[in-house]
Amino acid sequence: MKWLILAALILAFGEESQAESIQVSPISVEINEPSLSSTITLKTDAKKPRVAQLRVMRWSQVDGKEVLEATDDVVASPPFATLASNTSYTVRIVHQSAAPVLKEENYRLLIDQLPDEQSSKKNVIGIAIRYSLPIFVRPANGGKAVLEWDAELVDGAVKLTAINSGNRGAKLTDLKISDGRSFVRFGTNGAAGYILPGQSMSWKKPAPKGFNAGAVKISARNETETINAQVEVVP
Repeated sequence: MKWLILAALILAFGEESQAESIQVSPISVEINEPSLSSTITLKTDAKKPRVAQLRVMRWSQVDGKEVLEATDDVVASPPFATLASNTSYTVRIVHQSAAPVLKEENYRLLIDQLPDEQSSKKNVIGIAIRYSLPIFVRPANGGKAVLEWDAELVDGAVKLTAINSGNRGAKLTDLKISDGRSFVRFGTNGAAGYILPGQSMSWKKPAPKGFNAGAVKISARNETETINAQVEVVP
């Protein structure tokens, strides 16, 4: 019954939500030293003004899980925006820390589209929409991702781990491992995710029939760079 109610709400509000959501551009933010700031643009085609709250959180990866923590090193200015219909609104993303950037710093910009107050007063369901944009604060030379790989067979599955010892994050796509006879592709729709500097990520999928321990090849793409590596699969 709960799922039926949820489905009915999606059908009732889905078209309106799509038409009145906030558009954000670009979908990631880069601040490269010596620059101290960058900008994003917000826009809505809603008939009524939309209110957005903007917060910046420090972004890290612990044991393969995303962790967000409050920070004042990077801020969004202003932290709230009231968007009129079909009017572009510029928000500055400012790096406030006085410490030099020796390796890429990672943050997430959370943009919450707040429910309409008038709707809540009329007992209409208000649905808050959240956008999460990555922010990269990079040293003047841009930095470089340096990936080290490890692979093993665990309970009939291939577990692949990448450790980033570089000073820049890696955004991996088309990630796969091959033993020359069969291969395993990781990620969703070709996207395997980010590996932040000094962090590691692991992927695990069932091994194809006949996939054995031994020498394997790993291939992927990191933005404009093609990655090729060879490791030994540990049984």
